[in-house]
Amino acid sequence: MTDELKHECAVAMVVLRKSAVATGDFGGTKLSLLLEKQHNRGQDGAGAAILSANPEPGETPYWIAKSASATPLTDVLGMIGKRSSVQTGFERVFLGHLRYATFGKNDVAFCHPFVHESSELNHTLLLAGNFNLTNAHELFDDYRHRGSFPTSKSDGYLICEIIAQALKNISRVEHVEHVELEPNLHDSTCSAWSESALSRAISTALKNADGAWTLCGMTADGWAFATRDPHGIRPGWHYIDDDVVVVASERAAIQAAFDVPPEAVKELPPGEALVVSPEGEVKFVDLNRAEHVERVESNTSDLHVSTCSTRLEKPLARPCSFERIYFSRANDADIHRERKALGAALVPRILEAANAPMDRIFFSYIPNSARIAFHGLLEDLFKRCVSPQSRVNNIPRFGEVAVKDAKFRTFIADAAARREFYKHVYDVTYGLVKKDDTLVVLDDSIVRLGRRES
Repeated sequence: MTDELKHECAVAMVVLRKSAVATGDFGGTKLSLLLEKQHNRGQDGAGAAILSANPEPGETPYWIAKSASATPLTDVLGMIGKRSSVQTGFERVFLGHLRYATFGKNDVAFCHPFVHESSELNHTLLLAGNFNLTNAHELFDDYRHRGSFPTSKSDGYLICEIIAQALKNISRVEHVEHVELEPNLHDSTCSAWSESALSRAISTALKNADGAWTLCGMTADGWAFATRDPHGIRPGWHYIDDDVVVVASERAAIQAAFDVPPEAVKELPPGEALVVSPEGEVKFVDLNRAEHVERVESNTSDLHVSTCSTRLEKPLARPCSFERIYFSRANDADIHRERKALGAALVPRILEAANAPMDRIFFSYIPNSARIAFHGLLEDLFKRCVSPQSRVNNIPRFGEVAVKDAKFRTFIADAAARREFYKHVYDVTYGLVKKDDTLVVLDDSIVRLGRRES
């Protein structure tokens, strides 16, 4: 029932903590940069939503745009830019998404952010995520059996509706409890306790979910949040200063968009929810505890634990190795170093398997993502093959045998179409490999390998 195997989507969120930051189209520009710097993560769909800080009755409290055309990111970035010339009022939360559909319909209906509409601002929810639910069938049936009528089988729609339903139920209970304590309490005073409702709704909605996720969302009354699965399978990073709260799938994107060093960008803690209030207060809520423990972000860089409670057994961290090896962009300092180390680690086994003189081996790689690992492989080869006593000694022969001629999709489900198209994805550089050479080609994509074998 999942609309696709969501392995490689991207999320981006910018929350302005102060209205003074909103000079020009600061938020829209930063969101556009975050999406552009993560364009490798999704070429099949794009979407953005921007939340007004003080919506007027009779007006939609958010602006939203989506595209599933041949150039979805270009479309959405253009719509963000055009919006900036006509939008009025202070905009506070900026949410974006890039979709990579390996299976399923390539349709704007499956593009994020998803929206749950309500006449109550605190129950209107917008959600975007990079996730894959392995028990989506069970969640769908449970949601339906509780009296709801789902209008889509999309995972994104489903998780948005489940969180919105939990938010509505929990906020109603909390409101009744407050009314009992304070009979004169008015609906407009609910903001003091909506953070608790939001964090409990996220915890309740996701407690039965099985899979991997990084979710970013916002409610129309100005709350924003981001959360990762308890095992930290999907990537998520955040940056916080006095002016903004930023979340993205890749650290390097935040570094580039906000010109900050890598140490300023922190990993989004697995199993926790980062919650930002309409006033700009930031809290981290541990969803793994039996009772919520809040780490409150102060004006300094310190994070303080405000209460104590019994922690449930914390799940083991299981970050996706596919991200580190292949999918994330290699301009992240740690990923760049890891991929070079992976390439170097292959050298002994490659030389053993080749079983040929160095001058009869030609080394190459499949572009483009394997390039960094190939650099590591070459560096190790040169260390082994060039001795200090000789200027030249068995220099490895290398070059780009395979040339990516066009951006054909290699994630094509139909086997016959895949075999036909795959022949044209790469061209060959003629004359590099000699008749009796052993050709060594480094590839880092499990998907490409599987497609070639099939």
